[in-house]
Amino acid sequence: MKKTQDLALWITETPFDGWSALARERSQHALEDFVASAIAGARTEVARKLRETLAPTGSGKASLVGGGLRSSAAVAALINGAIGHTAEMDDNFFPGLGHCCVVVHPALLALGEEKGMRLSDIHDAFIVGSEVMARLGSLLTRDHTDRGWHGTSTIGALASAAACARLLRLSPEATATAISLALSMAAGPKAQFGYDAKPLHAGLAAQAGVQASVLAAAGLTANPEPLDDPNGYLALYGAGPDGGEALPTIGRELAVERWGLAFKRHPSCGSTHRILDAVMLLQVEEPFAVKDVTHVLAEVEFGNVVNLRYPDPRTPKEAQFSMPYCAAVVLRRGHLSLADMTQQAVNDPETRRLMPLVEMRALSTPSVLDPDKRPPHRVTVTLKDGRKLVREVRHPKGTGANPFSPADREQKFHACCDGILPNAGRDIVLKLLRADSAEISAGALMTALRF
Repeated sequence: MKKTQDLALWITETPFDGWSALARERSQHALEDFVASAIAGARTEVARKLRETLAPTGSGKASLVGGGLRSSAAVAALINGAIGHTAEMDDNFFPGLGHCCVVVHPALLALGEEKGMRLSDIHDAFIVGSEVMARLGSLLTRDHTDRGWHGTSTIGALASAAACARLLRLSPEATATAISLALSMAAGPKAQFGYDAKPLHAGLAAQAGVQASVLAAAGLTANPEPLDDPNGYLALYGAGPDGGEALPTIGRELAVERWGLAFKRHPSCGSTHRILDAVMLLQVEEPFAVKDVTHVLAEVEFGNVVNLRYPDPRTPKEAQFSMPYCAAVVLRRGHLSLADMTQQAVNDPETRRLMPLVEMRALSTPSVLDPDKRPPHRVTVTLKDGRKLVREVRHPKGTGANPFSPADREQKFHACCDGILPNAGRDIVLKLLRADSAEISAGALMTALRF
């Protein structure tokens, strides 16, 4: 078996101009979504602590989102990755078992700014990184994350390294080394969900991509076949060294083409989203008064139950991973916004009164990786008069099968900027993101984000 070598050959030999219009469009949407998510996180306590503590430890040209600072590429990747993940507005990438944009884009933008790259280079490398993440997710299967691993870390570090290797135009041998080195930096348990360490996972994975790729370029050695080694990636993180056959068809149909990314409508763990969408649909299709609700049953997949650790959250970070909190807010307000993720909002007595009415239960269906084959999540709202209102949602708003409209993307971007980046600043950022990517440097975009 030579999975790492095959992966490295595909990463290095795929033509730069070989991507479809759909892949390029989705890469552009992904970068815009990452930028919006990073702006949303730029004024958080997590962002402040990381900038103040870590920015001085690096010296270089790479910009930090918010704060007006620069640092080394490795430090910038860490800080910007964590900032992009902390508001829980960043994408889900179902085939990759985690969040793709916040582990790949911060690394690429940091290196790209340092090396004078164009956004077209960033898009090319992102497509590569997303495909590697999807293929590694297929090898590990959802058993990996159901057991408590955070795929954003454990898979994202390797995907970030692959993307950075592509950006730096490394040889196949050096690319395999970068992936191997990233494996030595890949970790992250779901035990950290609800704490600042959770967004740090994304930053550490992004940093791993930068460090692994530049060390490989410098000639540092590592096991050339870490995926198949008896003591390697699949043996330790998956079901065993074999891991199935996910690589022979790589590139025939890209995951970003087949499934796309799941861009978030709600600032909470994606495990809540199908239920929240279902409640919102019921509020339109079968209007009911909140005062008449006696019980809300949210039926979700087992892995989603694992993610949603907090039935009675006490902090905004815990609230991001709480079905009772998120559902109670949507019952009250008809939506969930960034303003609902504050300490004052979490303490709101009316929301807390509704939370005990919400019960979460695992579906009996097995976990599957393919988003098209995953079961719908089901909400049942019971009213005082005995009626039971039932709604199922298979694909939440923002996914490839239920995509955002241009107006949805615009609305999300501005919602993430409100109170943080004034209109003039956000107009500059959007103009750069939507211009011809071959004409815009990574440095120009990152300078605009150093507000």
